[in-house]
Amino acid sequence: MTDISRRSALKAFVGLTAGIGAMGLAGCSSSAASSSASASQAAAAPSMPLPYDLAAAKRIVAEPWVTVSDVAADFLEGPVCDKEGNLILCYRFPAGKAMASRIIKVNAKGEISTLHETEPGIMLNGLALHKDGRIFAANVMGSILTFDAEGKQLTQLAAECNGKKLMPNDMAFGANGDLYVTSFSGNALTPAGGVYRLPAADNYTTIVPFQENMCTGNGIAFAPDFSCIWVAETALNRIDRIRVNPDGTNKASFLDPCVVYQGVGIAGPDGTRTDAKGNIYQVYNPGGYVAVLNNNAIPVACVVLSDRDKGDGLTTTSLAISNSEATGYLLSCGSRGTVIYKFAALDKGCPGFYLS
Repeated sequence: MTDISRRSALKAFVGLTAGIGAMGLAGCSSSAASSSASASQAAAAPSMPLPYDLAAAKRIVAEPWVTVSDVAADFLEGPVCDKEGNLILCYRFPAGKAMASRIIKVNAKGEISTLHETEPGIMLNGLALHKDGRIFAANVMGSILTFDAEGKQLTQLAAECNGKKLMPNDMAFGANGDLYVTSFSGNALTPAGGVYRLPAADNYTTIVPFQENMCTGNGIAFAPDFSCIWVAETALNRIDRIRVNPDGTNKASFLDPCVVYQGVGIAGPDGTRTDAKGNIYQVYNPGGYVAVLNNNAIPVACVVLSDRDKGDGLTTTSLAISNSEATGYLLSCGSRGTVIYKFAALDKGCPGFYLS
């Protein structure tokens, strides 16, 4: 992607909200844009039934738990659960002509506190917790940041690989501590995104390719045994499986990587998580639902917002699952603000590198 096309993509990424298509998965830059998109969601709600395979699956209802903000232009992303049972996530909000971000913590009582607030122009999207307590954050505007457990910023690394500028979206740690980051670059006809790896051996100061030539890489999650990662390609509305070698490199082989699930409709796959049994939870945006697939990527359940039929809050971006119990948290944004929903997961969250 040239610098000119990248700037155009970033301008669209910041300026549009989640009305239709992949750009909606990045948030919005103005209250008017968000309100307009939310209104179009409401109008389109009757014509947005669940996909046929999910409509027939077990139904799990997510109920409102905590309202973070009642401002239509605000946005939630990147939730993770820590060892103490707190939910840590990104909260984005307008700051002049740009967006700024906070990393917030929500405790078991639903009480909210701020760990860190960025300067305008930083759009934090995905988080990952290191076992040493550090918080890693993906800034879609082109960098990867780290914070200590109290929210003090430690480092900021420009997201570039072999001269290619990346759009960091989501992240996950591998078995050996390497950090894997998706890049949201490209579109359905331009495979400019991918998955990139930051080796732990280099203290996360270098970025190397893991799987390139993907279309708008988004959600990413490891299987419980770290043998593979599940990656959402938003613009293609699909989930890929990529096998991983013990040393953290791509285990590319015949028919691998492969597409394991193909979505339908205008809603695209956003955040991805796994539970301790290996089930895959794929959030769809704008959709107001989560496809739950077993470890063979076959649909077994569908999580839906309790008020999905009202047509608001369909900008569902990501989710997290508690490490100690089978409780999930689904993020929803719309004209009525930003809300965290709670639902019964099929198992507790995948422990991953953080708890290994």
